[in-house]
Amino acid sequence: MRHDYPKTGMDSLVAKASTERGGTISKKEQVEAHAAAFGTLIEDVSKDVGLPGDEVLYHDPMGFQTGGDPVDLRTKMYEKVWSGAFDRFNSEIRKGASVMNAAETVSKALDRSVFSLPIFVSPDVTITDQRQTPVADMVPRVAIEEDTYKVDEQTDHGAAERFYEPGTNGGTAETWAGNDDTYLTHTYNVLPYGRQTAVTDFLQLAANSLRSSRSITEAALMRSQRFYEELQILQGNGTAASGDVAGGGNDTNGWAGLPELVASEANQLTDEGGTGKMSTAKVAEHIEELRRDGAAYDDILHITDHKTFNDLKRENDDFTRYQSPGDTLDFGFRALNVDGTPVMESHGAPNTDGGRIFASFDASTTVMAMLQDATMHPLARTSPQEDVAVDSYGVFASDSTARIRYRYNLA
Repeated sequence: MRHDYPKTGMDSLVAKASTERGGTISKKEQVEAHAAAFGTLIEDVSKDVGLPGDEVLYHDPMGFQTGGDPVDLRTKMYEKVWSGAFDRFNSEIRKGASVMNAAETVSKALDRSVFSLPIFVSPDVTITDQRQTPVADMVPRVAIEEDTYKVDEQTDHGAAERFYEPGTNGGTAETWAGNDDTYLTHTYNVLPYGRQTAVTDFLQLAANSLRSSRSITEAALMRSQRFYEELQILQGNGTAASGDVAGGGNDTNGWAGLPELVASEANQLTDEGGTGKMSTAKVAEHIEELRRDGAAYDDILHITDHKTFNDLKRENDDFTRYQSPGDTLDFGFRALNVDGTPVMESHGAPNTDGGRIFASFDASTTVMAMLQDATMHPLARTSPQEDVAVDSYGVFASDSTARIRYRYNLA
Protein backbone atom coordinates (compact mmCIF):
# COMPACT_ATOMS: atom_id res chain seq x y z
CA MET A 1 0.00 0.00 0.00
CA ARG A 2 1.11 3.55 -0.69
CA HIS A 3 1.31 6.05 2.18
CA ASP A 4 2.69 9.18 0.52
CA TYR A 5 -0.43 10.79 -0.92
CA PRO A 6 -0.93 14.47 -0.10
CA LYS A 7 -4.15 15.40 1.65
CA THR A 8 -6.52 16.99 -0.86
CA GLY A 9 -9.68 17.41 1.19
CA MET A 10 -12.57 15.01 1.28
CA ASP A 11 -14.88 17.26 -0.73
CA SER A 12 -12.52 17.56 -3.69
CA LEU A 13 -14.14 16.18 -6.82
CA VAL A 14 -11.57 17.25 -9.41
CA ALA A 15 -8.14 15.67 -9.70
CA LYS A 16 -5.06 17.86 -9.54
CA ALA A 17 -1.39 17.35 -10.22
CA SER A 18 0.75 16.69 -7.17
CA THR A 19 2.90 19.59 -6.02
CA GLU A 20 3.78 18.41 -2.51
CA ARG A 21 6.28 16.00 -4.03
CA GLY A 22 7.66 18.68 -6.31
CA GLY A 23 6.45 16.93 -9.44
CA THR A 24 9.35 14.48 -9.21
CA ILE A 25 9.01 10.72 -9.40
CA SER A 26 11.68 8.50 -7.88
CA LYS A 27 12.87 5.37 -9.67
CA LYS A 28 11.22 3.19 -7.02
CA GLU A 29 7.95 5.06 -7.47
CA GLN A 30 8.18 4.70 -11.26
CA VAL A 31 8.52 0.92 -10.97
CA GLU A 32 5.70 0.62 -8.42
CA ALA A 33 3.34 2.91 -10.35
CA HIS A 34 3.87 1.05 -13.64
CA ALA A 35 3.50 -2.38 -12.02
CA ALA A 36 0.36 -1.29 -10.14
CA ALA A 37 -1.43 -0.49 -13.39
CA PHE A 38 0.11 -2.60 -16.13
CA GLY A 39 1.80 -5.60 -14.48
CA THR A 40 3.88 -7.40 -17.12
CA LEU A 41 2.07 -5.90 -20.13
CA ILE A 42 5.14 -4.51 -21.89
CA GLU A 43 7.17 -7.69 -21.37
CA ASP A 44 4.28 -9.87 -22.57
CA VAL A 45 3.74 -7.84 -25.73
CA SER A 46 7.47 -7.76 -26.43
CA LYS A 47 7.57 -11.56 -26.24
CA ASP A 48 4.54 -11.90 -28.49
CA VAL A 49 6.07 -9.78 -31.26
CA GLY A 50 9.61 -11.04 -30.67
CA LEU A 51 11.04 -7.54 -30.30
CA PRO A 52 12.12 -5.48 -27.30
CA GLY A 53 10.08 -2.40 -26.50
CA ASP A 54 9.60 0.31 -23.91
CA GLU A 55 6.02 1.33 -24.66
CA VAL A 56 2.79 -0.41 -25.61
CA LEU A 57 -0.36 1.01 -27.19
CA TYR A 58 -3.13 -0.40 -24.98
CA HIS A 59 -6.16 1.76 -25.80
CA ASP A 60 -6.99 3.43 -29.10
CA PRO A 61 -10.75 3.05 -29.72
CA MET A 62 -10.72 4.96 -33.02
CA GLY A 63 -7.50 3.42 -34.35
CA PHE A 64 -5.73 6.75 -34.82
CA GLN A 65 -2.34 5.09 -34.33
CA THR A 66 -3.13 1.94 -36.32
CA GLY A 67 -4.73 3.08 -39.54
CA GLY A 68 -8.28 2.62 -38.28
CA ASP A 69 -7.94 -0.68 -36.39
CA PRO A 70 -9.15 -0.24 -32.78
CA VAL A 71 -6.97 -1.37 -29.88
CA ASP A 72 -8.17 -2.29 -26.39
CA LEU A 73 -5.94 -4.49 -24.23
CA ARG A 74 -7.71 -3.66 -20.96
CA THR A 75 -9.81 -6.85 -20.95
CA LYS A 76 -6.73 -9.01 -21.51
CA MET A 77 -4.90 -7.24 -18.68
CA TYR A 78 -7.85 -7.78 -16.35
CA GLU A 79 -8.26 -11.45 -17.19
CA LYS A 80 -4.54 -12.29 -17.05
CA VAL A 81 -3.38 -10.21 -14.10
CA TRP A 82 -6.13 -8.58 -12.06
CA SER A 83 -9.34 -10.63 -12.01
CA GLY A 84 -8.13 -12.78 -9.09
CA ALA A 85 -7.15 -9.71 -7.10
CA PHE A 86 -10.57 -8.10 -7.63
CA ASP A 87 -12.37 -11.30 -6.62
CA ARG A 88 -10.25 -11.82 -3.49
CA PHE A 89 -10.59 -8.18 -2.44
CA ASN A 90 -14.39 -8.27 -2.80
CA SER A 91 -14.51 -11.54 -0.85
CA GLU A 92 -12.57 -10.05 2.07
CA ILE A 93 -14.81 -6.97 2.17
CA ARG A 94 -17.91 -9.17 2.24
CA LYS A 95 -16.47 -10.94 5.27
CA GLY A 96 -16.33 -7.59 7.07
CA ALA A 97 -12.65 -6.74 6.61
CA SER A 98 -11.59 -3.10 6.41
CA VAL A 99 -10.35 -1.85 3.07
CA MET A 100 -6.76 -1.73 4.36
CA ASN A 101 -6.89 -5.25 5.84
CA ALA A 102 -8.49 -6.61 2.67
CA ALA A 103 -5.70 -5.04 0.64
CA GLU A 104 -3.03 -6.54 2.89
CA THR A 105 -4.60 -9.99 2.59
CA VAL A 106 -4.67 -9.77 -1.19
CA SER A 107 -1.10 -8.46 -1.44
CA LYS A 108 0.14 -11.39 0.65
CA ALA A 109 -1.83 -13.89 -1.43
CA LEU A 110 -0.37 -12.42 -4.63
CA ASP A 111 3.12 -12.17 -3.11
CA ARG A 112 3.25 -8.44 -3.78
CA SER A 113 4.91 -5.78 -1.64
CA VAL A 114 2.22 -3.24 -2.57
CA PHE A 115 -1.43 -3.64 -3.48
CA SER A 116 -3.59 -1.53 -5.77
CA LEU A 117 -6.59 -2.06 -8.01
CA PRO A 118 -6.27 -0.63 -11.54
CA ILE A 119 -9.93 0.31 -11.93
CA PHE A 120 -9.44 1.44 -15.53
CA VAL A 121 -9.33 -2.24 -16.56
CA SER A 122 -12.32 -3.39 -14.49
CA PRO A 123 -15.30 -4.61 -16.57
CA ASP A 124 -17.57 -3.80 -13.61
CA VAL A 125 -16.83 -0.08 -13.77
CA THR A 126 -19.71 1.47 -15.68
CA ILE A 127 -19.46 5.14 -16.57
CA THR A 128 -22.34 7.03 -14.99
CA ASP A 129 -21.13 10.64 -15.40
CA GLN A 130 -22.64 12.10 -18.55
CA ARG A 131 -20.11 14.92 -18.92
CA GLN A 132 -18.67 14.70 -22.42
CA THR A 133 -14.92 14.07 -22.54
CA PRO A 134 -14.29 13.03 -26.16
CA VAL A 135 -10.57 13.84 -26.22
CA ALA A 136 -9.69 11.98 -23.01
CA ASP A 137 -11.82 9.02 -24.12
CA MET A 138 -10.55 8.88 -27.70
CA VAL A 139 -6.86 9.83 -27.42
CA PRO A 140 -4.54 6.83 -27.93
CA ARG A 141 -2.94 5.63 -24.68
CA VAL A 142 0.49 4.04 -24.40
CA ALA A 143 1.98 2.30 -21.37
CA ILE A 144 5.51 3.49 -20.56
CA GLU A 145 8.07 2.61 -17.86
CA GLU A 146 9.90 5.92 -17.32
CA ASP A 147 8.97 9.34 -15.93
CA THR A 148 9.68 11.05 -19.26
CA TYR A 149 8.29 10.45 -22.73
CA LYS A 150 10.45 11.45 -25.71
CA VAL A 151 9.41 11.68 -29.36
CA ASP A 152 11.21 12.98 -32.45
CA GLU A 153 9.40 15.32 -34.83
CA GLN A 154 10.73 15.74 -38.36
CA THR A 155 10.46 19.46 -39.05
CA ASP A 156 12.19 19.51 -42.46
CA HIS A 157 13.60 17.06 -44.95
CA GLY A 158 16.85 17.16 -46.82
CA ALA A 159 16.28 18.27 -50.40
CA ALA A 160 17.10 16.01 -53.32
CA GLU A 161 19.22 17.61 -56.06
CA ARG A 162 20.39 16.81 -59.55
CA PHE A 163 23.82 15.20 -59.67
CA TYR A 164 26.10 14.12 -62.50
CA GLU A 165 27.84 10.88 -63.24
CA PRO A 166 31.51 10.93 -62.16
CA GLY A 167 33.74 12.44 -64.82
CA THR A 168 30.92 14.08 -66.77
CA ASN A 169 30.78 17.58 -65.25
CA GLY A 170 34.35 18.64 -64.63
CA GLY A 171 34.31 17.51 -61.00
CA THR A 172 31.32 19.69 -60.06
CA ALA A 173 28.18 18.15 -58.49
CA GLU A 174 29.42 14.68 -59.41
CA THR A 175 28.06 13.03 -56.26
CA TRP A 176 24.89 12.94 -54.18
CA ALA A 177 23.87 16.09 -52.34
CA GLY A 178 24.53 15.86 -48.59
CA ASN A 179 21.31 17.39 -47.33
CA ASP A 180 20.21 16.04 -43.93
CA ASP A 181 16.72 15.87 -42.47
CA THR A 182 15.93 18.16 -39.52
CA TYR A 183 14.48 16.69 -36.33
CA LEU A 184 13.23 18.20 -33.08
CA THR A 185 13.14 16.05 -29.96
CA HIS A 186 10.23 16.70 -27.58
CA THR A 187 10.58 15.62 -23.96
CA TYR A 188 7.42 15.35 -21.87
CA ASN A 189 7.61 14.92 -18.10
CA VAL A 190 5.11 12.53 -16.51
CA LEU A 191 3.14 14.03 -13.59
CA PRO A 192 1.00 12.36 -10.93
CA TYR A 193 -2.61 13.54 -10.62
CA GLY A 194 -5.52 12.21 -8.63
CA ARG A 195 -7.75 12.54 -5.60
CA GLN A 196 -8.66 10.78 -2.39
CA THR A 197 -11.97 10.23 -0.66
CA ALA A 198 -13.36 8.72 2.50
CA VAL A 199 -14.35 5.06 2.55
CA THR A 200 -17.70 6.03 4.00
CA ASP A 201 -18.43 7.86 0.75
CA PHE A 202 -16.73 5.21 -1.33
CA LEU A 203 -18.16 1.97 -0.03
CA GLN A 204 -21.44 0.76 1.47
CA LEU A 205 -20.73 -2.37 3.43
CA ALA A 206 -24.06 -4.10 2.83
CA ALA A 207 -23.14 -7.40 1.21
CA ASN A 208 -26.05 -7.42 -1.22
CA SER A 209 -25.16 -3.99 -2.62
CA LEU A 210 -21.39 -4.07 -2.21
CA ARG A 211 -20.36 -4.66 -5.78
CA SER A 212 -22.86 -2.33 -7.41
CA SER A 213 -22.28 0.54 -5.00
CA ARG A 214 -18.52 0.21 -5.22
CA SER A 215 -18.60 0.03 -9.00
CA ILE A 216 -20.63 3.22 -9.25
CA THR A 217 -18.19 5.09 -7.06
CA GLU A 218 -15.16 3.59 -8.80
CA ALA A 219 -16.59 4.92 -12.04
CA ALA A 220 -17.04 8.37 -10.53
CA LEU A 221 -13.48 8.33 -9.23
CA MET A 222 -12.12 7.24 -12.60
CA ARG A 223 -14.21 9.82 -14.43
CA SER A 224 -12.68 12.53 -12.25
CA GLN A 225 -9.35 11.42 -13.74
CA ARG A 226 -10.71 11.57 -17.30
CA PHE A 227 -12.38 14.93 -16.71
CA TYR A 228 -9.10 16.32 -15.38
CA GLU A 229 -7.36 15.06 -18.52
CA GLU A 230 -10.02 16.64 -20.76
CA LEU A 231 -9.72 20.00 -19.00
CA GLN A 232 -5.92 19.90 -19.06
CA ILE A 233 -5.68 18.90 -22.74
CA LEU A 234 -8.08 21.64 -23.89
CA GLN A 235 -7.21 24.45 -21.46
CA GLY A 236 -3.57 23.68 -20.66
CA ASN A 237 -1.53 24.95 -17.73
CA GLY A 238 -1.63 28.67 -18.50
CA THR A 239 1.97 29.02 -19.75
CA ALA A 240 1.10 30.02 -23.33
CA ALA A 241 2.60 33.46 -23.96
CA SER A 242 -0.25 34.71 -26.16
CA GLY A 243 -2.36 36.43 -23.55
CA ASP A 244 -5.05 34.92 -21.37
CA VAL A 245 -5.64 31.64 -23.22
CA ALA A 246 -8.60 29.63 -21.86
CA GLY A 247 -8.85 31.77 -18.75
CA GLY A 248 -5.25 31.16 -17.75
CA GLY A 249 -5.40 27.38 -18.04
CA ASN A 250 -6.84 24.60 -15.94
CA ASP A 251 -4.24 23.28 -13.45
CA THR A 252 -1.15 25.52 -13.48
CA ASN A 253 0.87 22.69 -11.90
CA GLY A 254 -0.23 20.17 -14.53
CA TRP A 255 1.22 19.20 -17.88
CA ALA A 256 0.93 21.33 -21.02
CA GLY A 257 -2.20 21.11 -23.16
CA LEU A 258 -2.95 21.98 -26.77
CA PRO A 259 -2.41 25.77 -26.41
CA GLU A 260 1.08 25.27 -24.94
CA LEU A 261 2.21 22.53 -27.32
CA VAL A 262 1.92 24.56 -30.53
CA ALA A 263 5.13 25.02 -32.52
CA SER A 264 4.32 28.67 -33.27
CA GLU A 265 1.92 30.68 -31.13
CA ALA A 266 1.81 33.43 -33.77
CA ASN A 267 0.64 31.02 -36.46
CA GLN A 268 -1.42 28.52 -34.47
CA LEU A 269 -3.16 30.51 -31.71
CA THR A 270 -5.83 33.02 -32.71
CA ASP A 271 -7.33 35.51 -30.25
CA GLU A 272 -10.95 36.26 -31.16
CA GLY A 273 -10.98 39.20 -28.75
CA GLY A 274 -14.08 38.13 -26.84
CA THR A 275 -16.42 39.08 -29.70
CA GLY A 276 -15.62 36.74 -32.58
CA LYS A 277 -17.70 33.63 -33.21
CA MET A 278 -16.75 30.38 -34.87
CA SER A 279 -18.04 29.75 -38.38
CA THR A 280 -17.90 26.91 -40.87
CA ALA A 281 -15.49 29.03 -42.93
CA LYS A 282 -13.10 29.25 -39.97
CA VAL A 283 -13.33 25.50 -39.42
CA ALA A 284 -12.46 25.05 -43.10
CA GLU A 285 -9.42 27.29 -42.58
CA HIS A 286 -8.24 25.03 -39.76
CA ILE A 287 -8.71 21.96 -41.95
CA GLU A 288 -6.82 23.53 -44.85
CA GLU A 289 -3.91 24.54 -42.62
CA LEU A 290 -3.70 21.13 -40.93
CA ARG A 291 -3.84 19.39 -44.30
CA ARG A 292 -1.05 21.66 -45.50
CA ASP A 293 0.98 20.53 -42.49
CA GLY A 294 0.44 16.87 -43.39
CA ALA A 295 -2.68 15.81 -41.45
CA ALA A 296 -5.07 13.31 -43.05
CA TYR A 297 -8.80 14.06 -43.10
CA ASP A 298 -9.57 10.92 -41.09
CA ASP A 299 -7.30 12.03 -38.23
CA ILE A 300 -8.48 15.64 -37.78
CA LEU A 301 -10.63 16.36 -34.71
CA HIS A 302 -12.32 19.61 -33.67
CA ILE A 303 -13.39 20.20 -30.04
CA THR A 304 -15.41 23.07 -28.65
CA ASP A 305 -18.07 24.09 -26.12
CA HIS A 306 -21.82 23.51 -26.45
CA LYS A 307 -22.77 27.07 -27.47
CA THR A 308 -20.14 27.26 -30.21
CA PHE A 309 -21.26 23.80 -31.35
CA ASN A 310 -24.83 25.07 -31.67
CA ASP A 311 -23.62 28.19 -33.52
CA LEU A 312 -22.02 25.90 -36.09
CA LYS A 313 -25.05 23.60 -36.12
CA ARG A 314 -27.19 26.46 -37.39
CA GLU A 315 -24.88 26.66 -40.41
CA ASN A 316 -24.43 22.95 -40.92
CA ASP A 317 -26.99 20.27 -40.03
CA ASP A 318 -24.92 17.34 -41.28
CA PHE A 319 -24.60 15.11 -38.20
CA THR A 320 -22.53 11.96 -37.99
CA ARG A 321 -22.44 9.33 -35.29
CA TYR A 322 -18.76 8.54 -34.79
CA GLN A 323 -18.61 4.97 -33.54
CA SER A 324 -15.57 2.92 -32.67
CA PRO A 325 -14.56 0.72 -35.62
CA GLY A 326 -14.55 -2.33 -33.33
CA ASP A 327 -17.48 -4.54 -32.35
CA THR A 328 -16.39 -4.96 -28.72
CA LEU A 329 -16.22 -1.29 -27.70
CA ASP A 330 -19.32 0.67 -26.79
CA PHE A 331 -17.95 4.02 -27.89
CA GLY A 332 -19.48 6.80 -29.94
CA PHE A 333 -20.07 10.55 -30.13
CA ARG A 334 -22.61 12.64 -32.04
CA ALA A 335 -20.73 15.22 -34.05
CA LEU A 336 -21.09 17.82 -36.77
CA ASN A 337 -19.49 16.84 -40.04
CA VAL A 338 -17.46 19.63 -41.66
CA ASP A 339 -15.61 18.52 -44.80
CA GLY A 340 -15.53 14.97 -43.49
CA THR A 341 -14.07 15.92 -40.11
CA PRO A 342 -15.94 15.76 -36.78
CA VAL A 343 -16.75 18.76 -34.58
CA MET A 344 -17.49 17.51 -31.04
CA GLU A 345 -18.82 19.07 -27.85
CA SER A 346 -16.80 18.82 -24.65
CA HIS A 347 -17.41 19.78 -21.05
CA GLY A 348 -13.66 20.45 -20.89
CA ALA A 349 -14.02 23.55 -23.09
CA PRO A 350 -14.85 26.82 -21.27
CA ASN A 351 -18.47 27.88 -21.73
CA THR A 352 -18.42 31.54 -20.71
CA ASP A 353 -18.96 34.56 -22.97
CA GLY A 354 -15.63 35.83 -24.24
CA GLY A 355 -13.77 32.78 -22.94
CA ARG A 356 -14.76 29.94 -25.27
CA ILE A 357 -12.27 27.97 -27.37
CA PHE A 358 -12.21 25.95 -30.58
CA ALA A 359 -9.38 23.45 -30.99
CA SER A 360 -8.43 21.47 -34.11
CA PHE A 361 -5.61 18.93 -34.16
CA ASP A 362 -4.24 15.75 -35.73
CA ALA A 363 -5.29 12.98 -33.34
CA SER A 364 -2.87 10.48 -34.89
CA THR A 365 0.06 12.53 -33.57
CA THR A 366 -1.13 12.82 -29.96
CA VAL A 367 -1.08 10.29 -27.12
CA MET A 368 -1.55 10.02 -23.39
CA ALA A 369 1.73 8.45 -22.23
CA MET A 370 0.82 6.60 -19.03
CA LEU A 371 3.23 5.36 -16.39
CA GLN A 372 0.07 4.41 -14.46
CA ASP A 373 -3.56 4.73 -15.52
CA ALA A 374 -6.41 5.23 -13.02
CA THR A 375 -5.58 3.00 -10.06
CA MET A 376 -7.12 2.76 -6.57
CA HIS A 377 -4.92 2.57 -3.47
CA PRO A 378 -6.19 1.92 0.08
CA LEU A 379 -4.49 4.38 2.45
CA ALA A 380 -3.32 3.96 6.03
CA ARG A 381 -5.96 4.84 8.63
CA THR A 382 -5.37 8.33 10.03
CA SER A 383 -8.72 8.75 11.83
CA PRO A 384 -11.82 6.65 12.62
CA GLN A 385 -12.55 6.65 8.89
CA GLU A 386 -10.46 5.10 6.14
CA ASP A 387 -9.36 6.86 2.98
CA VAL A 388 -8.64 5.65 -0.53
CA ALA A 389 -6.79 7.40 -3.33
CA VAL A 390 -7.24 7.07 -7.06
CA ASP A 391 -4.48 8.45 -9.22
CA SER A 392 -2.75 8.37 -12.58
CA TYR A 393 0.78 9.13 -13.70
CA GLY A 394 0.78 10.47 -17.23
CA VAL A 395 1.32 13.29 -19.71
CA PHE A 396 -0.29 14.51 -22.92
CA ALA A 397 2.22 14.43 -25.77
CA SER A 398 2.39 15.37 -29.44
CA ASP A 399 4.93 14.30 -32.04
CA SER A 400 3.80 16.92 -34.56
CA THR A 401 3.27 20.19 -32.74
CA ALA A 402 2.61 22.08 -35.98
CA ARG A 403 -0.65 20.17 -36.47
CA ILE A 404 -2.66 22.15 -33.92
CA ARG A 405 -4.93 25.15 -34.47
CA TYR A 406 -6.54 26.90 -31.53
CA ARG A 407 -8.93 29.86 -31.34
CA TYR A 408 -9.67 31.37 -27.94
CA ASN A 409 -11.68 34.21 -26.36
CA LEU A 410 -14.67 33.33 -28.54
CA ALA A 411 -17.94 35.12 -27.83
